[in-house]
Amino acid sequence: MIFLNKKYKSYLPWYIIFIFVKKKTMKKLFLAAIVASVALFSAWKTADKKEGNTAYVLDTKASSLSWKGGKSAEYFHVGQLSFSTGSVEMNGAQLMSGTFDIDMSTIVVTDKGLPAEKAKALAGHLTQPEFFSTALYPKITVLVTGYNDGKLATTINMLGQTIQQKLPVTLATDSKGKMTLNGKFNLDLTALKIPGLQVDPESGQGISPVIDFDLNLVLKAKK
Repeated sequence: MIFLNKKYKSYLPWYIIFIFVKKKTMKKLFLAAIVASVALFSAWKTADKKEGNTAYVLDTKASSLSWKGGKSAEYFHVGQLSFSTGSVEMNGAQLMSGTFDIDMSTIVVTDKGLPAEKAKALAGHLTQPEFFSTALYPKITVLVTGYNDGKLATTINMLGQTIQQKLPVTLATDSKGKMTLNGKFNLDLTALKIPGLQVDPESGQGISPVIDFDLNLVLKAKK
């Protein structure tokens, strides 16, 4: 039991009321802080959506990468490669960044009239160290750093080396959350010094290190 001086006994009811009110006030302040935090987070998410920040994920089955390479305009081979993963980040209508992985084990030769056995053998030859050494380098990674004036700024990581190039592609989106990236371009692989793509300096014969590509990507907005 608390013993109080006669002088302070008259203040006791008010002291009890003060403590009670103080606890109630602190509880209200605490609840108000939680509500404010939730509201702030919701506002941030809403603002983020209004700014148009959207992640798009590659539809690997609907996407394709065709290639064409050879010794001349008359003597060449054609084929395809597949993507294993891919995504881009958009801020409104502006492409901010992206990453794509090409699975080099998917390389195929699709020459018209070429027997299936020869096409398979040629594809296998391209996976060897003389060309793309897929056992050591199973994938090609393409980093996208922007899109301006119809060109995709890329850094291509291939055979342990990098190539920077702006690729002419057309970017389109629709109201259903679909994005497409389409374009035809060539890559000069001279700097990579691939043994099978070296032209004989004396005869001028050999497979050209310049390869043509036809890119068709389909991406879907991540929900």
